[in-house]
Amino acid sequence: MATKDEVVKILAVLGAAYPNFRMAAETPAAYYEFLNDLPGEELLLAARVCANSGTFFPSVHELRRAVGELRTGRAGVPSPYEAWQEVTQRPKDGKGKRLLSENGGWVIETWDIPWSHPLVERVAYQMGWPDFPISDEIGVDRAHFLRAYEQVVERAGRDGLQPPEVLAYLRSGEPDVSREIKALAERLKR
Repeated sequence: MATKDEVVKILAVLGAAYPNFRMAAETPAAYYEFLNDLPGEELLLAARVCANSGTFFPSVHELRRAVGELRTGRAGVPSPYEAWQEVTQRPKDGKGKRLLSENGGWVIETWDIPWSHPLVERVAYQMGWPDFPISDEIGVDRAHFLRAYEQVVERAGRDGLQPPEVLAYLRSGEPDVSREIKALAERLKR
């Protein structure tokens, strides 16, 4: 996790990269407060990404987002169109096959083809694979798949970058809404 010194050094480098930015006295403490759960090496790389692609001094959000993009790239998450290509070209039984010559005869060797990434597999099954896509509605199927895949990738990235306090809150349990739903249903019956 990033130390206060690492965050201060990263902000100093960013300040030099954005000479028109005037850093308030509270800025280092605020950035440290909101970024200290991320490794310093990732923050430095994220700062490089932001400095090479942004017009303005990066906000906490932009640095976190850059870390997420770095992690997504490192995890080998396929692009939406790569994922679509995999789903459309994957054999419906999920098996690879090849014909081998063995002892003067022929043998068909089969093996399970792994999905390139769990997110591709999840969306493919959510969309109904292996009965998806339906060939007579391929354009519609592609649009739905791409949208669903982009949402799953975005959510996975966002969830993976939540600050520890936010994750603790989110994992503390779902509110019990069943009582409210029952009360609403009773009121609607009247």
